[in-house]
Amino acid sequence: MTNLESWQQGIALDRLKNIRSLFNRYKPYAFGRFGMPNEAEIAQMLTDDEALELFAEDGTTVVAFMSGKTAKRNSIKQCFGDVELYVSKDDFQIKHLTFNSLIPDSTLSQWLQQIKASTIWIETHAEDSEKLQQLERVGFKRLGSKVSASSELKTILIKTDNQIVRTNHPMSLSDKATLEKLTPTFVDVEMLQAVKSDLENYVAKSTNHGWADHYSSYNIRKSWSAISLKGFTNDPEFIIKPAEMSKKWKEDNAALMSNEVRPTEAWGSFPSVHRILQLLGCETQRVRLMRVRASDGGLSRHADITDKEAGATIGKIARLHIPIQTNPETRFMAWHLNGTQVQKHLNTGSLWYLDTRKPHAVSNQNGAQDRIHLVIDAVVNQPVQDWIYGKVSGLL
Repeated sequence: MTNLESWQQGIALDRLKNIRSLFNRYKPYAFGRFGMPNEAEIAQMLTDDEALELFAEDGTTVVAFMSGKTAKRNSIKQCFGDVELYVSKDDFQIKHLTFNSLIPDSTLSQWLQQIKASTIWIETHAEDSEKLQQLERVGFKRLGSKVSASSELKTILIKTDNQIVRTNHPMSLSDKATLEKLTPTFVDVEMLQAVKSDLENYVAKSTNHGWADHYSSYNIRKSWSAISLKGFTNDPEFIIKPAEMSKKWKEDNAALMSNEVRPTEAWGSFPSVHRILQLLGCETQRVRLMRVRASDGGLSRHADITDKEAGATIGKIARLHIPIQTNPETRFMAWHLNGTQVQKHLNTGSLWYLDTRKPHAVSNQNGAQDRIHLVIDAVVNQPVQDWIYGKVSGLL
């Protein structure tokens, strides 16, 4: 038996390729390496008897594909916003449901009847609104949301005859905030100029021009850099948060894992920023100036899900942005949990909240001037939570 025949597990290649083509539906919504199963993975699903195929009238062409399995024990699904979903033993969990063209609702309902379970769960892409609406038409209800490390948005739905409680609580309204303008004029023109002056003086005295490139894979053409005014070491070029880093990084830098936030060597050069922080009226963690280079700069779509402290409820860390320098071409993009994209130009002096756990991206590729933001990690107290809560509640 050849290697090819081995991974095919005796399944015809044309059949596997046909099924694989159905996953083209995932392409606009899948961003990670494992977002779309390959032929070998499909062969394994079929071999493990974890797949259902829906055939056309010719009896050979697969027009829809579904895979999943029955839960062997009670478990908890951790979802966005500290929402927990309770899966019971013998519930059926659909991992994949895909097709090139939407199949009739009646056909989907009949197909689902092949699953002999009183409760069926499914995770599906939040941005595939056509599929989501169909699932709701055939009896599924939305219960939670997930964001992957690769910035995929998934909606979790349930179809059940069982009336037991399946979730601990609804998501906090503050956690529904994504990219919200808290006020259009938090910093006046005089203060903006003071920050620019402090920055100009600091850069002029610094080696390497003061800016440190961000390490991340979503830093387009190494166009994103920062200066740390408060961080986890004294070094202004140490712009990361150790808790967000990879397991390997943490092992190699174990001594840094217990570090707490402190002023860096750049802190004393920015009295203008000290005054701005006083206006916030809350404790702050990291404080950085973040630059996105003009003409070709940007950050590709990403989500910072590794920071367990991030959020908009009391005691969590809220990411606040104050544009210090910008140009009309800069754009900030963010995605709500339902897959809706928002795109904003952030004016200088305004104050914004960004939920970094949700997908977001930045473009300055057509800008004539570097984009520089003062980025503040604020510890959420009651006034800050009320501020964010008020802004998002007005949109719902």
